[in-house]
Amino acid sequence: MQDPLETYCRKLIKEKGEPETAKSRSDLLKNVNDAIDRALLGALPEEQFSKLEVAVKENNVNDDLIEQLLSEAGVDSEKVIKETLDSFRNEFLKGDK
Repeated sequence: MQDPLETYCRKLIKEKGEPETAKSRSDLLKNVNDAIDRALLGALPEEQFSKLEVAVKENNVNDDLIEQLLSEAGVDSEKVIKETLDSFRNEFLKGDK
């Protein structure tokens, strides 16, 4: 089964009318993941972000910790991701990404 974000990237490349290569798909996928990560981290309130900073200093960061911090903060991760993907799509199709 294909990764939903890879499917999303393939669709974006096709929608923009650009040729799809392994590199273009990989680069776009990295940019999408980075945008999602920034949005999720940006949604953390100061208290949870401080906990994350401590974990980074202790080299103890993983997806479970981030999910826990988002949950503790009451962040609607699905909503944040959807909004990020919508915004990313608009910028990409305009040529800003």
